[in-house]
Amino acid sequence: MKTIKTAEAIQKLNQSLLTIGILTSELIRNMDLYDAILKELKNLKDYHVNVEHQPVPVSVMIKGLILDKIILVGSSILEEADQYITAKKMPDWKQEIQELKIKVGPIRKKLSNWSDLRKYRNQILAHNLRKTDGTSIFDTRN
Repeated sequence: MKTIKTAEAIQKLNQSLLTIGILTSELIRNMDLYDAILKELKNLKDYHVNVEHQPVPVSVMIKGLILDKIILVGSSILEEADQYITAKKMPDWKQEIQELKIKVGPIRKKLSNWSDLRKYRNQILAHNLRKTDGTSIFDTRN
């Protein structure tokens, strides 16, 4: 891999940094929302929704939806950073990148305990209408 020198490489890096920035803002918003909802869930304990003829507490559904979003966005940030924010691609920022990796290390370690996180993210949360080979579930040719 070459050091970032070309205009195209710099443009890709800028796009990646913008992506990470937007995703991080979204992650923070979702985490704040999750905290706010946890405080209010006691008020929703008596509310249920029928899902396949079974009562499901609204609080459980809301927590699940927000946690899924946090998982999706958080793993997307880590994936983007792993691909584009590397000391090899940005040698002038090697020290800062190493410090960043140390700071996110505990998060990465916690997520790595979930062995099928990437599979869950890709097949359930992000690309649930795609087969594992990337084709659409509606593609009748296969």
